[in-house]
Amino acid sequence: MKFIKSLPMAVSLLVAIILCGCSSKDASLDNMLKNYVSDSSDIVFVADMQSWLENTHTTVNKDGTLNLSPELSKLIGDTEQIENFKGLDYTYIVIADIKDNGQLLIMPLSDEDEFGKSLKDCGFESSKVDGYTSYTNDDQCYIVKDKCAFSSFRTHNPSKVASIAEAAKEAAKDAPIADWKAKYLSEKGLVKGLFSAEQALDYINKANQQMYANINVAQFKGGIIGTNFAVDGLTAKLSVDMYDKDGNDMQMPYTGKFDDSLLKYANANDIFVFGAGSTVTPEMRQQMRQNYTNAGLTSGDVEVIDNIIAYLGGQYMISFGADSSNLMSLINNGKNMNLTFVISLAEGKDAELRELVKEYGSMLNVSNANSDYSQFSIDITDLSKTLGFYDNYLKGMTCYASIKDGLLVISTQPISDNGKVNNAKLFDNATGAMFLTLNKSIFQMVNLPFGIDVTGRCEGSHAYIDVTLTDAQGDLFDNLVKVANL
Repeated sequence: MKFIKSLPMAVSLLVAIILCGCSSKDASLDNMLKNYVSDSSDIVFVADMQSWLENTHTTVNKDGTLNLSPELSKLIGDTEQIENFKGLDYTYIVIADIKDNGQLLIMPLSDEDEFGKSLKDCGFESSKVDGYTSYTNDDQCYIVKDKCAFSSFRTHNPSKVASIAEAAKEAAKDAPIADWKAKYLSEKGLVKGLFSAEQALDYINKANQQMYANINVAQFKGGIIGTNFAVDGLTAKLSVDMYDKDGNDMQMPYTGKFDDSLLKYANANDIFVFGAGSTVTPEMRQQMRQNYTNAGLTSGDVEVIDNIIAYLGGQYMISFGADSSNLMSLINNGKNMNLTFVISLAEGKDAELRELVKEYGSMLNVSNANSDYSQFSIDITDLSKTLGFYDNYLKGMTCYASIKDGLLVISTQPISDNGKVNNAKLFDNATGAMFLTLNKSIFQMVNLPFGIDVTGRCEGSHAYIDVTLTDAQGDLFDNLVKVANL
């Protein structure tokens, strides 16, 4: 709508969703999905407008207009047209992929006449087309029929939008959405989605033609990815699930159980820890060789990369430790950094890697090596000067390494395997997990009124990431408003 153009981008998106998100009380979400979404749709998203309104402290008046919260009104500025808009029933908004026609926005209405009048008040022009009432301006087109409004992301031509809406109804009639999908999309959350893993990853690959590690789409054949974004108090939650076409759990390709014994190389002072397990198969290596070749690398480069991959055993851990004071000091001097990498090695590769270090030790400025080169250090300052990338930031930095027990450990501090990690239970029986803890004191420079805790976990076919504001008052929206007003 025209008045949206004057709003900041973030607020514009929120207002656009609120103004478009709706469904009638006599047409449940299940009926909306059954009537307009085919089981063959590659993409389906549902926004729960009740949750959006609740989380922005906004209510709906008896006459169907919005009563915006003072915080939201202050962010938006001129709210007159928003608060006077009628005809919407703020419950759901559905976006579905219609075969060969792109995505269709589906918006059931509480009152067609009031909806049309509100659009006209915003500068839209009305006409009749193919049994629908259309409302258009320079940028948008809505067509209305049977207490629903439709809009296409591909065209603003009313006749074409009507044709797409009819195609959606016919497709849903021939093959209605599966019950398990409708149930998933009905779960509580701000935005839920289901989409074809093959189509999504194929799109990513096409959009990143030069990305060396293109994803092998065939590994995801028949897979359906589900997502749910929700808010609970001070926590924003995103879950990602993998299913087959019948709604059964489907193991995410390339994943394997994380060996949490690697956590002994981290410690309680670490503010960030990430650990993951993966499978490294001959088929995976062959696919990666093909990807690198397709990306234009020479056969020699591909061979070098493949030889490196051959050393990998499928277990990885990264940890980073710093308190609020020395985290800030890292901006000026890297020697305070406490960063550790742990990589498991393929069977029998320990000895090979130690021999390589021994052979090229002088080139790498290796020092303090023991007799079998299972432990050594590298002076980063001298190495950077030798290789021509020295910077004062690297002054005094030393890298410590260990190659033993099937593990390669690299750290910016002397290596210890007696660490105890906070949130260790997060990693139990996980494919992968991570946490990041940033205390409020860390953000004093930018005056953020809270700290941030991030936790994430993947287990087989299910993964999630939670972002929680700490040392904060109110809820997530209250604090985001405070940030917007800084």
